[in-house]
Amino acid sequence: MDNKLIDNQYEISTAIDEVAYYIDHKNLTKAMEVFSEDAQLEVYEDGKLTTLCKDKQQIQSVLTEKIENYDIIFHNNGTKMVDVKSLDQAATANTSCIAQLIRTDPMNMTLQTMEYEDSLIKVNGNWYIVKRVIRILYKSVR
Repeated sequence: MDNKLIDNQYEISTAIDEVAYYIDHKNLTKAMEVFSEDAQLEVYEDGKLTTLCKDKQQIQSVLTEKIENYDIIFHNNGTKMVDVKSLDQAATANTSCIAQLIRTDPMNMTLQTMEYEDSLIKVNGNWYIVKRVIRILYKSVR
């Protein structure tokens, strides 16, 4: 396999994991660094569009509102399929994820199984998510 391809796949995988890590640590400033200024976000639950953001500012606003509702957030990113469409230019990635969202007062936990479908571009040596589609496949609140 081409080393340049492997490097691109690794960089993309790392960027996707960084978003989850920084959201878990409620550091949206760092999480948002991976999104392009004109990034889009779509969230589907039960096959229906529940969230639509048309730029980075809207994404940050929605994420801020969501994470303020929870005391502990934990994303466990799983399998990733990274398809580099053009070396150092464009790629897509599909990632499976299990997220636990915990509120301590009153105590409840939301468990979500989801998939991320990301479209990315590389600018000045860095990969950026230009579109993320989240499909929530299963959700349980206890």
